[in-house]
Amino acid sequence: MSLIVGILQNDFIMFCSDSRLNGYDQKKYLVQKIFKLNDNLMYATGGDKESIDNILDKAISVCEENVSYREFSNIVEDIFRSLPLSETKNISLFIGEVCGNKLSMKELLVLNHELICNIYNTPVDIPIRRLATGQANLHIDTIKTYFPFGKEMTITEIKDAVKKVLDLGCMIDDEIDNEMQYEYIKKGVT
Repeated sequence: MSLIVGILQNDFIMFCSDSRLNGYDQKKYLVQKIFKLNDNLMYATGGDKESIDNILDKAISVCEENVSYREFSNIVEDIFRSLPLSETKNISLFIGEVCGNKLSMKELLVLNHELICNIYNTPVDIPIRRLATGQANLHIDTIKTYFPFGKEMTITEIKDAVKKVLDLGCMIDDEIDNEMQYEYIKKGVT
């Protein structure tokens, strides 16, 4: 599974990820894991690529070009809720949106056959930071070191921190690499 960090602060949403995909052919591939659907909506994916691609293909096939966060996230959540959890591999999806002065982030995970769904909206008292990875126990101390609790960070500080987490993490976690990718949406820019 990937290492994805979703961050919601009062002025922006940012998703960061590694780029590695472990193929069934035992080869390692670099893949895109973070996407912008439009200027106001983005998402980040992790876990079993076939499962997540099927979910997104279903969701995107019924969405218009300028789909809203509410419509897209509700369609995706409905698909997640219909999955046979006992047969579903670990997958993760973060969805983020800016709408006027409001930012929203939804986290959908199937981890060890359990569905997790969380929704966060601004304003927030402290930054919301969510981690999606199959090996969280390997990365939690590094995350705590480079992401001080309650401290708002700039986009550059977050990029630097995630790069350090990936550089250290790929030495102990054979499911990730240190090739970082990221996207963000700022409030009031679109």
